[in-house]
Amino acid sequence: SGDTVLMVETGHFATLWKNMALRLGLVPEFLPTDWRGGADAGPIEARLKQDKDHKIKAVCVVHNETSTGVTSRIDEVRKAID
Repeated sequence: SGDTVLMVETGHFATLWKNMALRLGLVPEFLPTDWRGGADAGPIEARLKQDKDHKIKAVCVVHNETSTGVTSRIDEVRKAID
């Protein structure tokens, strides 16, 4: 089966990207949010630390979620990945 991709639910477009990942044969793991803020680096970092087998191959976040108007801090997300 496909690679696991960690994604963050920040709005409608993030949900569309998750659905596209499914159609492409990927296995999205979708971190839920309340859609009032961008991707929070804390839960991303925590989930990646739990992934001892390194099954998560990518992290995907929507930078500017136009359906809600929120913006994700990509610099913080990048630090969480490291």
